[in-house]
Amino acid sequence: MPLWLYETATQSLAEAHVLQIVTDQQMTSIDQSWDAHNLVGFEHSHWDWKSKYRHRSPETLIFGLECKNEIQALMFLLFDKMSHEDNLPLVYVDYLATAPWNQGNDSRFKRSGTLLIYQAIQESLSRGWQGRMGLHSLPQARGFYLKWGMIDLGEDPRYDDLDYFEMRASQATHFLENFNE
Repeated sequence: MPLWLYETATQSLAEAHVLQIVTDQQMTSIDQSWDAHNLVGFEHSHWDWKSKYRHRSPETLIFGLECKNEIQALMFLLFDKMSHEDNLPLVYVDYLATAPWNQGNDSRFKRSGTLLIYQAIQESLSRGWQGRMGLHSLPQARGFYLKWGMIDLGEDPRYDDLDYFEMRASQATHFLENFNE
């Protein structure tokens, strides 16, 4: 199924592709490209993507959303977590961020975070986990996760007091039914 971002300058759709990031060279290129933009005011501006890549666990999958020959968003997934409420396996989104040029009111492309949430749900479904996923949210991103019906389970003192969100099977189904709207 083709994936589409909304390009604000042309007010049209642009085809995007999810890539699995597998090399240090790819991550270095992303890090340099994103660092070239001013990230002041964004909560994840201190994230060092190359370091996160080097220190990831062997089970981590890294996905990039590519459109017009640039990575528009990144996501790191883990598969060793259990739901906080019912102790069922879920995909854990360790990191998710859109490129600096896709943030704020002047974003170049819209929907990049949504497309990576779609990818996380697909990874969960492929493992028989019914779309279940969890993540800790930076405060600026809370509204995004609430919009997709994720459940806010409150602050997690073990994770810098960030709010912990989960998407249950029913929310994943709802997300997929409304994905192209």
